[in-house]
Amino acid sequence: MYRDIKISKIELKNASGTVCSLECYYKLGKDDKPKRIGSTGNFPLGQIKTLDLKSLKDLPEGAWVTAYSNVSWGADSESDDWFIYSKDADLTAFFSISGTAFKTYTSFVSEDLYHEEPVSKLKLNNRAGATCCLFCYYKINKDDTPKLLASICTEQFPIGQSATLNIDYNENIPDGAWVTAYVDVMLGTPLYSHVWFPYKRKEKKCAEYTTKGVINLMEVEFDKVEDVK
Repeated sequence: MYRDIKISKIELKNASGTVCSLECYYKLGKDDKPKRIGSTGNFPLGQIKTLDLKSLKDLPEGAWVTAYSNVSWGADSESDDWFIYSKDADLTAFFSISGTAFKTYTSFVSEDLYHEEPVSKLKLNNRAGATCCLFCYYKINKDDTPKLLASICTEQFPIGQSATLNIDYNENIPDGAWVTAYVDVMLGTPLYSHVWFPYKRKEKKCAEYTTKGVINLMEVEFDKVEDVK
């Protein structure tokens, strides 16, 4: 599928029984033969790597790009979802590799989604098979590399429970910064949502997320924005 969306980064989560690296697969025209460029280096099950396409000097502006999973001692695979590369874009396309060394599948998951409704709190419903705690992940501009707000977090809580993080307890994030849920998983790999909201101090709204899956194969999904007292 060819998506009329401009991106400047691709990210891959390894949910397969392999060690792999993320490469960019690109072509100038839809009927051209794709070429591979760049690499994150190898990483194992449960880890996530990002490839900044702007760092690839030989990647032409306006090329069609997608994720290519280069599997060590196994079958490579690539996504069939294509995006337009633009060095001025502020979006990342997120992919996941699944399967085994005999057969892998690289699939598009989502791109960053930015909502306009401001929030001051984050809530996490734990529906995954792991104990976790909730942090805030933030960035000032859409194209920035996200940072972990390590000074505040919830206590660890198990499956079936929920917790809310009040970002107002911290003074380091300015109004207008983009925030989302970052989940630290006990005995597993941390993960975060790709759905972002502008932070506004003392705003009486909370962005709610839910974890699903099992350790190292978890996902965090956005649910809704709710009013809070």
